[in-house]
Amino acid sequence: MKKLFFLIIICLFMVSCGKQADNTVEKFIDNIKNKKIDAAMKYVKNEDIAENMEISYTNKTQEAIFEALFKNMNYKLLQTKKESDELTIVRVEIENVDIKGVFIRLFEETVQDMSVGGEGSKADDQSSLEKKLIEILKDKNVPKIKAVTDFAVYKTKEGNKIELTPDNVNIMFGQISSLGGFTKSDETSEEKHTQPEDIQPKPQPMQKK
Repeated sequence: MKKLFFLIIICLFMVSCGKQADNTVEKFIDNIKNKKIDAAMKYVKNEDIAENMEISYTNKTQEAIFEALFKNMNYKLLQTKKESDELTIVRVEIENVDIKGVFIRLFEETVQDMSVGGEGSKADDQSSLEKKLIEILKDKNVPKIKAVTDFAVYKTKEGNKIELTPDNVNIMFGQISSLGGFTKSDETSEEKHTQPEDIQPKPQPMQKK
C-alpha cells in the first residue's frame, strides 16, 4: 500500500512539472503572437537572444510579412517529456503563413501578369510586386504550413525558462529561413529554395519600433 501511494505521488509530481513546462511554452508563444515581445522574453533562458528580440520594419514588405505572421500564428501542444529534474521537452505543432509558398505564388502571378500586360517601368514593377504581395498575405487562402518543433524548458531559480533555438523561431515564423532570415535547420527544411533577389525582403524579425 505504501509503495502504491509513493508511486501515485511521483506520478502527480511528474504531471505537475510537465504542466508547468506546457504553461511556460503557451505563455511564450501567446505573447509573441500578440507582439508582446518584452513579456515573451521573460520566459527565455538564453540572455543573448532575449536582449536582441525586438520588432522593427525598414520597408512595407517587411511590415506586411511580419504582420501576417503574427496574425496567422497558431499552435497545438503535442507532447511533454521530462528528461531530468531540470529539463522538460515540450513538442509543439505550429501553423503559420508559408513564406516560401507566398513568394512562389507571387512569382507565378507576376509571370502571368507580364505575359498579359507587357513590360512597365522598374518603379511600377516594384510597386506592383509590393501591392500583389500584400494582397496574397491578406488573402484568406494565403499558403500556410504546419511544422513541429521541440522547446527545451529548464527549471531555474527564476522559474521555468525556454532555451530558444533558431529552429523554434524559424518554425514559429513560417520557416522564414527560406528567404535568408534565419539559419536554416536541416531537420525541418524540405529543400533549399532561393527566390529571385529583386523580390526578397530582408526581414529583421522582432525588433522594437
